[in-house]
Amino acid sequence: MVLMIMSSLLHASVGSISGNIYHWHATLLGPPNSPFAGGKFILNIHFHPEHPLKPPMVRFQPNIFHPNISLSNGGISMRILRQYWVPRISMLKLLDSIRLTLIEPNLEEAHPDVAYTTEMYKNDRPMYESTAQSWTQLYAMEENAQ
Repeated sequence: MVLMIMSSLLHASVGSISGNIYHWHATLLGPPNSPFAGGKFILNIHFHPEHPLKPPMVRFQPNIFHPNISLSNGGISMRILRQYWVPRISMLKLLDSIRLTLIEPNLEEAHPDVAYTTEMYKNDRPMYESTAQSWTQLYAMEENAQ
C-alpha cells in the first residue's frame, strides 16, 4: 500500500513494506530553495506496537548533511519524535515537520553525532549550504543515489 501525500508544500509518498503494518518507507522530496532541493530522501519508519501511543522511529536512508540528523544511523533528533509526541500526530504532520526541519534546522535539538555540522551551520552558513547541497547531489539524486 502506498499513500501519495501531495500538497503545495509537501511532496511525499508513504506506504508499508510488503504489507508489514509496522515498517513503512516514505519518500520525501527535498524542499525547494534549500540545499536539499532536487533530492529524493527515503525515510525508514518503524512503528511501535503501541502506536499511536508511542512515536515511530524514523531514520533517513541516504546520507544527509544536517544538524538534526545522525550520520551513523540516519536518526532524526526532533522533540516531536520524543517528548512532544501525541497520538493525534498524523503522517502528514510528521512528514511536514521533518520537511520544515530540513528548511530550518533546530539547533537546540541538534544531533550529538554531528556537532561539527551544527558549528558549520552557525559559523559558516555558505559552507554548510554548499556541503549539504553536495551531499544531496551525491546521495539523494536519482542518477547518483547509492
